[in-house]
Amino acid sequence: MLKALVLPGALVLVAGLVVMFLGWYGASRSYPEVAQIPYIISGGLFGLALVILGGLMLTAAVWISQLERIQRGADERLAERIDALETRLAERPAAARRRRPSAS
Repeated sequence: MLKALVLPGALVLVAGLVVMFLGWYGASRSYPEVAQIPYIISGGLFGLALVILGGLMLTAAVWISQLERIQRGADERLAERIDALETRLAERPAAARRRRPSAS
């Protein structure tokens, strides 16, 4: 899951930067200000949307990796506690295991 977000996220982010650069380049080469508006809209806004989408994908990848690390640690601690309880139960004498509290 993590690799499915990192590579596409990085590619989308870089593509957004390229689209923004191309929009800026096109706007800088057109002299009347009215001719610059399509470049700003298509290159600037679409590129910004791609950069935000790529950043969100990379942030999600980092978040997922942190959650997986935390979950692995919790699983290891739980397994250690279960092993400790099993060891303590195995060490108890058989008579203590069979003894039931008396009803008073």
